[in-house]
Amino acid sequence: MNLDRRSRVFPVTVFVLLLMLLSTTALAADNALEKLWTDDFNNSVLNWETIQGTWEIKSLDGKSALYNASTGIIAAPVGEIEDYTIEAKVFNAGGTGAGPHIVFRFLDLNHYFMFRVNPGTQIAELYVRDGVFAVVAETPFTVEFNRWYEMKISSVGDQILVFIDGEQVISYTDNRFQKGKVGFRSHGAETYYTDVKINTAIELEAKAVPAPAVEVPLRAVNANLTLPKGTSRSMWVWKTIDIVLNPKVQDDFFAFVASPFDHQEHGITMLLFTASWALNDNSVLRDSLYLPKLRAFIKRAHANGLIVHCLEGNHDWRFREQHQNALAALTRMLDYNAVSAPDERFDGIHFDIEKVKDVQDQYLELVQQLAAEIDRRGGEVALGFDIPSWFDEPRWAYLDQKVMHTADYIGLMNYWDTPQQLIDGAVGELTYAESIGKKVLVGIDVAPKQDDSQLITTYYDEGWQQMEEDLAIVYEKLSRYASFAGFAIHSYDYYWNLPAVR
Repeated sequence: MNLDRRSRVFPVTVFVLLLMLLSTTALAADNALEKLWTDDFNNSVLNWETIQGTWEIKSLDGKSALYNASTGIIAAPVGEIEDYTIEAKVFNAGGTGAGPHIVFRFLDLNHYFMFRVNPGTQIAELYVRDGVFAVVAETPFTVEFNRWYEMKISSVGDQILVFIDGEQVISYTDNRFQKGKVGFRSHGAETYYTDVKINTAIELEAKAVPAPAVEVPLRAVNANLTLPKGTSRSMWVWKTIDIVLNPKVQDDFFAFVASPFDHQEHGITMLLFTASWALNDNSVLRDSLYLPKLRAFIKRAHANGLIVHCLEGNHDWRFREQHQNALAALTRMLDYNAVSAPDERFDGIHFDIEKVKDVQDQYLELVQQLAAEIDRRGGEVALGFDIPSWFDEPRWAYLDQKVMHTADYIGLMNYWDTPQQLIDGAVGELTYAESIGKKVLVGIDVAPKQDDSQLITTYYDEGWQQMEEDLAIVYEKLSRYASFAGFAIHSYDYYWNLPAVR
């Protein structure tokens, strides 16, 4: 309404306008919510901010609702807010996409959070878009077309809680974009939204809701441990006998580590280094040759500024009856350290034990037994575990989080060959690790594959130039996490002769 026409408005018109405005709670003069804002779209006036797509008001099941026929984003007319809940009834009338989303902490089209229940996968998914999309939390949830669901998001401080039909389905912590717009997103489906409530008087109520407990107790990290940093670059080294025993091979190894392919900026700073052939040997060569040479190698590595972790691994160790063998390997490494000079000792031990889907409980028992033994022996070495990317799936009960609660760091086998896949695959673990003070090595594979369909998991077929171009993009995104401990290359056996371009 133009201001110069206000004197011509008749009383009846004013009365009608007042009725229309009763469907929402008035905004304060500074455009911030005083307490509660609602919209049931009964006034037939759409005063929301359309950011993307086409939105309108339609009737469904006797309800007036916000409607989108395919894809778009729209924001409630409440400005940028923080510490609030937003809830609404949502309806997916069908389509090929993921249906209705609640958008919150929205800064722009490249920076926001959103929640949806994907009918294609039957999974409730919390996403962040921080330049690229990444799933940061998810849980199985059965969803149907053509029925109403009540969705609610609580965003208070860094805590995000998600509810469907009154049941909490996700709890997540993230400090990004805490103040922003709220609204809805539709993707590839006919979607409806109504009975919107945005409440900013919820600080005490929301903070009183506990996050779901992880069954494994949180083990603190010893402040005296030597752990990699975000600028570090680690490398698995499996075939090590010649590197330790042959002076020429060792010289070549250290030259490559310092400057891979004559690029000092990509130098390796941490070794995950197998030594079982020396530590496990029962012949006279163990004390007369193998261990003295191993001590000299580690001393040289430390003099070159390298961190050295003892690499151990046997997939059979996941079984309870094999736990004693894993503990024996740890004991041999700790005994070696106990009789070696400080600069000849391993800085930590790193276990590669996979194929644990069938025996998760037994595997977690071993993880905790290994940590307990290190703590009993003084806790002066770091404990790390390789974990595959599927550990963070809800069907495996977020096994990654349980391992992180016990370990000092993890080696995430985040094996992909595109920047976005590498980012998406690591963000969840990095975010959770940051919340509990742990570290994550983001693994990069360069090994050949027997099946061409697996080449999407390795840079073997692209070469190191493409890998480095991609890692520069990934580093820009992941280095913002305090938990990011750099990239880890798998492995030296294939990396040293990887061509620039294949």
